[in-house]
Amino acid sequence: MSTIKTNQLAHTANGAATYTLPQTDGSAGQVLTTNGSGVLSWASDKGKILQVANTTFNSRTSLSITNQYANNSSNIYYVTGIDTTVTTTQANSKLLISGSLSGEFSNREDFFGYVLSSTISGTTAPIDALRATTDSKTNRPRYTFVPSISYNATNNDSTPNTTPFSNYLYAPAQASGTAITIRLGVACHTGGSETLYINQTVNTSTNHYDYEHMISHMTVMEVAA
Repeated sequence: MSTIKTNQLAHTANGAATYTLPQTDGSAGQVLTTNGSGVLSWASDKGKILQVANTTFNSRTSLSITNQYANNSSNIYYVTGIDTTVTTTQANSKLLISGSLSGEFSNREDFFGYVLSSTISGTTAPIDALRATTDSKTNRPRYTFVPSISYNATNNDSTPNTTPFSNYLYAPAQASGTAITIRLGVACHTGGSETLYINQTVNTSTNHYDYEHMISHMTVMEVAA
């Protein structure tokens, strides 16, 4: 079999165009791109889904929220059963996060919100920066999304709900091979000493038993940078 060796490709029909080939083989999974002036090079396939991790959480449990948020991430309480971990396969890749949480809060008069966080090398921190100390409302976190699940103790109205969160794109800027755990936290900036009933209702009487079998989940997709 004959071998053709060249460092350029020329196209002459309908106007001349010359393409200069890259001098290396590139890396696995890379694609050939142009700079618009005929110089070709290897580049990562941006936007490609590299891996998908999913956690399904169907246990009935509860989470005690004992302190209001006060510009202190220690007052974010995490739903540990929904933690989802990926180990990056590419440097500077991004994570696309979605999921849902089912359940009910013990008091609808207090204001709650959910905060997505990540744990990298043993350090857990909110993905979206919380309010700075210079903000006039420093006692309030910046919630990633707000739930619509609460319990009215005055009339026994036990009505759970499923709160979805979808398509949150996170750019952790980490090296390939970094383990990143995405966590879902709960914070409260009014009231306190409340309980989040996860995958179940507050009222567990027979009349509400049909609502006690719910599931929550989180999906994390690694996307090429």
